[in-house]
Amino acid sequence: MKKTIIHHRTKKQLDRHFKLFNRYIFMAVDPSRQASKSARDCDGVEEVLRSAKDGDWYEIPRHEVVMVMMAQRKGEFNDVSPKSKKDASAKRFAPGSRLQVRSNHSFSGFYGNVVNVKGRGIVRVMLEVFGRTIPVEIAPEYIEPVAA
Repeated sequence: MKKTIIHHRTKKQLDRHFKLFNRYIFMAVDPSRQASKSARDCDGVEEVLRSAKDGDWYEIPRHEVVMVMMAQRKGEFNDVSPKSKKDASAKRFAPGSRLQVRSNHSFSGFYGNVVNVKGRGIVRVMLEVFGRTIPVEIAPEYIEPVAA
């Protein structure tokens, strides 16, 4: 993954590359063979993840692996955010764009339109609640953009 960091002395933005799944090993395992010992013999492997059922191997469905691979190729794990939270929110939530409040907020499930972005990335929204629009300020982690 790629991450943008700011040099502490020069304040220059630098792109750094990091391993996405650090200290993980992914391997195809024949269920009829015991692979735990060979996996633990690999340098840097501390533990083998198993399912909670009788210590059997947990097989990750192929479509989930493909989803992670596609997201990685699109750069969705990259953290190339601007210098401030306000700039990051302004980039993600343009004025007039549509959004929905996530399930972990008291206004979950409601839709609204972005008015503007305040300091620290707080988003001012005109939220549609019970047939009326009300002004609400919501932190960006509680909202997600919606296609118009």
